[in-house]
Amino acid sequence: MVIATTFTPTECQFIINILKLPKHVVFLARSARIRRLGPQDRRAEYSLQFSVNNSENLITMRKIKVLFVCMGNICRSPTAEGVFAHLVAEKNLAERFQIDSAGTHAYHIGDAPDLRAQKAARERGIELKHIRARKVVAEDFENFDHILAMDDDNHAILSEVCPQDQAHKIRRFLEYAPHLNQRDVPDPYYGGSYGFERVLDLVEQASEGFLQALQAKGDLQL
Repeated sequence: MVIATTFTPTECQFIINILKLPKHVVFLARSARIRRLGPQDRRAEYSLQFSVNNSENLITMRKIKVLFVCMGNICRSPTAEGVFAHLVAEKNLAERFQIDSAGTHAYHIGDAPDLRAQKAARERGIELKHIRARKVVAEDFENFDHILAMDDDNHAILSEVCPQDQAHKIRRFLEYAPHLNQRDVPDPYYGGSYGFERVLDLVEQASEGFLQALQAKGDLQL
């Protein structure tokens, strides 16, 4: 027997919280496409299916897909990827996210993050060595829910090539840390170690703010 319908993310979470499923019921949550209803009104709809069999309980919700973008994808955006992944893991939310990073230019495709970025992040318990640089591709605008640019220049490049119906996904990352009164995460590539520490400080605060924004919208329950 299969029963299917659609709910908003908030309704979906409410059902998860209150529904007491026996062990022979599998609970599957599959996402419908995110659709834009207005400038500030988007909602993700979830298709919930209840299938009866002899398996253990299973709850699977659609992942929130986040792409961090800088110029070459070896300093700022991999740092943001690592910091945000570390944050959601600490909050036991890793399974709710798909996190990636990319660059607007193809300078360093296939390279690991800058060794200085790796060192600064590692000193805060964050590992970046597994990340490999890549360039933003057209499919990213369709596949990701949030595309977070490190500065105005990269925001402009993304906005220029993004399909109009996906443009609402592009934001400056530091918009989620308005108390900093700063628009850009500065590129540390040509500076010293302080620049990489500064990047970490900024993206840590923006990551917290972004997570809180998702919660406020009802996309995520912390």
